[in-house]
Amino acid sequence: MGAFRTPTREAWEAAARKALKDRPLEELTRRDPDGLAIALLYTADDGGEALCAPRAADADGRAWDLRMVVEADSPAEANAEALADLQNGAASLLLSGAVLADPDPLIAALQGVALELAPVGLGAGLDGPDAANALAVAAKGAPRARLMFHMDPLSAFAVGGGAPRPIAEHLTLAANTAARHAGAYPEADFFLASGQVVHEAGGSNAQELGFAAASALAYLKAGVEAGLPLERAARGLWLGLTVDAVYFDALAKVRALRRIWAGLTAPLGLTLPARIEARSSRRMLAARDPWPNLLRLTAAGFAGAVGGAVAIVLVGFTRAAGRPDAFARRQARNTQLVLMEEAHLGRVDDPAAGSW
Repeated sequence: MGAFRTPTREAWEAAARKALKDRPLEELTRRDPDGLAIALLYTADDGGEALCAPRAADADGRAWDLRMVVEADSPAEANAEALADLQNGAASLLLSGAVLADPDPLIAALQGVALELAPVGLGAGLDGPDAANALAVAAKGAPRARLMFHMDPLSAFAVGGGAPRPIAEHLTLAANTAARHAGAYPEADFFLASGQVVHEAGGSNAQELGFAAASALAYLKAGVEAGLPLERAARGLWLGLTVDAVYFDALAKVRALRRIWAGLTAPLGLTLPARIEARSSRRMLAARDPWPNLLRLTAAGFAGAVGGAVAIVLVGFTRAAGRPDAFARRQARNTQLVLMEEAHLGRVDDPAAGSW
């Protein structure tokens, strides 16, 4: 068999003009909400090099971290959900709710969870430092505990429209909390620089990326001012984005954040790859007819995986109507497992590089 002929842009433009009946090719270009031009066709001349996405080194390894949200006010309920998730495919957890109020309910919620194997993150808003202290107590000083404090006071400030104290003080408190626990927990992560609040408020992709990048710089600066070495502050930082059913735009957004992180850290002498936690969009979910949400969440998971997210969080498909039940949580896990273990989306590094 002979090789396929490589088509030229000129040949495509000629065919496009014929189809447009000689109307200008610019009619095929669309504008996104930020006014950025999106062309219909891109070639290798428009692209760049492939982006390195951290992937499992062996064929049986997992390509990304399947992360589940545990929303519960009762320690017993939180514990049951956490163990069910971990026993049925999840690799890490994100806890929120009243169980984060102090160490005792959090210890009960994490009963039977091996923190050295399963990373546990927090979603405590402006109470992030208090929740981080509680998680540090629950870890009982185990140096290999994989704690994710996920402190993100900037997002909490944006959601609430204010804070009990000036936002600068909340930043300092979060950074001081991180510095205090860094020695005892060398595997701990401290900050989550997320643009999710911008997306959920109706913001554009560029606005979401900008908020995440600005938050990342603010947390790095606060960490260094609190006494953390720059490399340790960066190593303890997660970047957060949303992914939705518009999967081409969503995966491009994840790839863009990886480039932005590289651009931010290179002048600082850092070569750490971006660790991106991609969470499914809540604004895309329907409440009255939730079943199509399964397709939306599958598309979102596809975008996160192909875009190179290190961790992917898919909520239950009924989340728009309240906290998901056991069936919805099972579907959230299984959607990722199918994408990972049956569709093998993580077997190729940055497959979107081929579409420029």
